[in-house]
Amino acid sequence: MEHTPGPWVVYNRGIGWEVHRANMPDVPVNNGFRDTFTEADARLIAAAPDLLAACEAIIEEQSIGMYGAISNEGIAQLRAAIARATDREAVQ
Repeated sequence: MEHTPGPWVVYNRGIGWEVHRANMPDVPVNNGFRDTFTEADARLIAAAPDLLAACEAIIEEQSIGMYGAISNEGIAQLRAAIARATDREAVQ
């Protein structure tokens, strides 16, 4: 299954939150039912490409034999993606 590539950004339009591709700020990502989301849903949707990339990077580390430990870079990538999804500072 193909997804719309990121990066995605979140906008508050006053009547709800919208998710847009970063290079197409006037074209919302339509969820099939409505064009606006709750803030939490919009942030999670916008962070989805980052979360997917972080998970794929960690799977790749494991497949090349780095069992039992995730690299500092992998952890940092996950923390940054989670922070973006939740609108919180990345935990160190």
